[in-house]
Amino acid sequence: MPMERPTHPRLHVRNVYDAQKVLEAVRTKRLRLVTRRLNEAERHNFICSGSLFVWEESDDENGLRRWTDGRAFGQSRMSKS
Repeated sequence: MPMERPTHPRLHVRNVYDAQKVLEAVRTKRLRLVTRRLNEAERHNFICSGSLFVWEESDDENGLRRWTDGRAFGQSRMSKS
């Protein structure tokens, strides 16, 4: 089984417009869709601040219903210039 990687390894989504751009890039296959849950090694290697994972939610028994990565991150903060 090939290693599952993030849709993008260093990306921060700041607003709905950013999210729409990411989803359009996945739809047009410029960015990749995550197809399955990550295993322990993949979680250790790829889950970090800025890692972006896009997957398709499914209503059938084989689809992904919940993402659990086991990592906790602090709340994002906007910097004041």
